Amino acid sequence: MNNHNETLNTEIDDYLERVRSGLVDANAGRVIDQDRVCEWLSTWGTAHETQPPLYTNSSTSSQLPRRAMTDL
Repeated sequence: MNNHNETLNTEIDDYLERVRSGLVDANAGRVIDQDRVCEWLSTWGTAHETQPPLYTNSSTSSQLPRRAMTDL
């Protein structure tokens, strides 16, 4: 049972690190427009599947609250 708890805690820690990393990217303006992602996803499973969109450094993106990064 203890090994199961350690595995779960590791998975949670890994997940939180990925969330923190995403928040850092978003705060830095490294984001992908939702419409571009939706367009890309709509090509999945078709003969004309496209490459995933790359992020653009958006200097006009709104900043996420710093609190959000420290709460995790």
